[in-house]
Amino acid sequence: MENKISNILVEYFGYFINGLKILINEYLIIIGIILFSLGVKGYLKMLEKEPIDYKAKPAKSETI
Repeated sequence: MENKISNILVEYFGYFINGLKILINEYLIIIGIILFSLGVKGYLKMLEKEPIDYKAKPAKSETI
């Protein structure tokens, strides 16, 4: 029983790898553009700053 299940999993894993190879070979430019845009979006998200709350009261150590 376990041998049959493992054979099926190996077979489907082979199909998955073949599908990835076809996808990468056929649509390499599109995948590159998508990954580049996601990288730029992530970088800009990393640089994003918290908005300043001007109505908040400063701590005693920050006052003059």
